[in-house]
Amino acid sequence: METIKDRILEFLQDKNLSIGEFCKMAGIGKNAINELDKFTPSLTNILKIADCLNVSLDYLADLPENENTILTNYTIKFYDNLNEILEQQQISKNKFLKDLNLSSDAFTRWKRGATPYFSTLVDIAKYLNVSLDYLIGRSEY
Repeated sequence: METIKDRILEFLQDKNLSIGEFCKMAGIGKNAINELDKFTPSLTNILKIADCLNVSLDYLADLPENENTILTNYTIKFYDNLNEILEQQQISKNKFLKDLNLSSDAFTRWKRGATPYFSTLVDIAKYLNVSLDYLIGRSEY
């Protein structure tokens, strides 16, 4: 499985862009790409990367992509979308938290606007069998 860093570097090579040029274009720190294999990226940085590359979060995470994904002008709606998906799939919040080994205060933090680390978002998307982009409100599907 390719890493996020691998996917980005492959894309940059295809576009003949240096890491420094890309980081400047994306509005991220110049070490952000090199540190991807050492640290879990913030959702803010991963969104800047995906937006600049015009790719889905599923592409970056090397997950199956939804062919119907439409990247929209978006507002992060993670908490609202998660609640809606859990309701549709008839999964209780307690079961969800237990199955993913998440802290009991996660929903409180998310309701206040916090978002999980990107690796946790990937786990949540896999668990719910939904697109990362839909999960956070970047896509309508």
